[in-house]
Amino acid sequence: MRSALSAASVSILLLVGATSATADQHDLMSGVIQKIDAAAQTVAVKTKDGAEVVFNTTEKTVKQGAQTVTEGANVVVQHTADGTKKVVESIKVTGKNAVNTGVGVVTKVDQKARTVTMKMADGTEQVFNLAKDGVISAGRTVGTTAEKAGAATTQAAEKTGTAVAKGAEKTGKATADTTRQVGAQLAEAAKKGTKVTVYYTEEAGKKIAHAFQHS
Repeated sequence: MRSALSAASVSILLLVGATSATADQHDLMSGVIQKIDAAAQTVAVKTKDGAEVVFNTTEKTVKQGAQTVTEGANVVVQHTADGTKKVVESIKVTGKNAVNTGVGVVTKVDQKARTVTMKMADGTEQVFNLAKDGVISAGRTVGTTAEKAGAATTQAAEKTGTAVAKGAEKTGKATADTTRQVGAQLAEAAKKGTKVTVYYTEEAGKKIAHAFQHS
């Protein structure tokens, strides 16, 4: 089978936020891709503080978002630990703008408007718009069926044009399902007053949330 990420880019269908349903910690990290090594199945990401972190990809690694994964791209990486290795579960390209992070408590989730309001650590209240191409939700007890749907879509996309169309339809449904799941998780976090870290970009005066990390 081919590696999950090609040397310069990945060209598969839009996949949605995915996490495995284990009790292991699923962590997030953002930065800019410095190097993709298809042979070694690794991706090197430079974080905002200047550190370069090498992640291992597998055949189960899911690419999220409509854009391709290329060197120089801004990304959010969801990963778990396997010994000394950081193994990528999913990776999402967030666009041309750098990814920012903020910590706060969710105060409101509007599923219809696709917004999440948070009271930030500095006391301000900020509104985040959920990214249309999927949102990663990472934590200890987070689990969705999106990973299976994404894998099925990828396999279908590699076969025929007809399969691609069908795969795209499945992906769209999975995206909607995952968005509802993320909203439910954030609503639960709001009830408990749990601190949540949001990974977002600034676009046209709006804050676009691409991922949430919570316990």
